Amino acid sequence: MQKQTSDLTPSIGVTTNSRTASGGKTWWQGLMKSTAYVVALALFLGLGLWTGPRLHAVYQRVFPEPSYVTGNYDALYRQAGKSVVMFSRSTCPFCREVRELLEREHVDFRELVIDQSADAKRQFEALGGSRVPMLFVGDRRIIGFREETIRQSLESARR
Repeated sequence: MQKQTSDLTPSIGVTTNSRTASGGKTWWQGLMKSTAYVVALALFLGLGLWTGPRLHAVYQRVFPEPSYVTGNYDALYRQAGKSVVMFSRSTCPFCREVRELLEREHVDFRELVIDQSADAKRQFEALGGSRVPMLFVGDRRIIGFREETIRQSLESARR
């Protein structure tokens, strides 16, 4: 059987023969296999990107983060000179919300801005801080803007 080339075949040696030297598949079968791999990869990637956040949300509902953690923070209060201490970042909108809440409630507090003070950042990290705002009221450490928890903690600390 002779190989026949068509006039439309590029000059790179592609022939119209139904078999190639590499395994007996036609060029379009190889293309289809490669396309199938790309489609499968895109499908699994898309499915993972779609499923991941939904699984995280389910996990958060099943195992919610506690609204506060109790501990003895007397050394922090002595060092700060205040009975309420907040670690924040200058650009954090939730930190601003906590600050405004504390000001509305006429709370005397100390704010340590970790992106403006190396000492504040060192203290923040020493206390296990990873997210702001991190608020200390009485025996409670509150992460984030949790208005009801903050109000309850302030009320508890006033007693």
